[in-house]
Amino acid sequence: MIRYFNKAIGPYLSFDKKSYLYFGGTGYLSLQTHYRFKRWLLKGVLKYGAHHGASRQSNIRISLFEKVEKVLALDRHLCSEHARLKNEDVIKH
Repeated sequence: MIRYFNKAIGPYLSFDKKSYLYFGGTGYLSLQTHYRFKRWLLKGVLKYGAHHGASRQSNIRISLFEKVEKVLALDRHLCSEHARLKNEDVIKH
């Protein structure tokens, strides 16, 4: 049975007068409903925009991407020394 909701889906769902713990999809950390995360996300979107479609080879770049890649490259638990951000994913090359 499919259930439809008209709000962000968090770790708890209620329907038919019952509450359920929800672990499905990619939202298992519940960041989509975490108040501070949403504030940080909105602040970033307002500053950097919702999308930067320029190529990595472009002469115009957003400095935040370079900073994040350096941090990820230093954290051996997260990535290799050659970490790169691409779209939503962190990839190794």
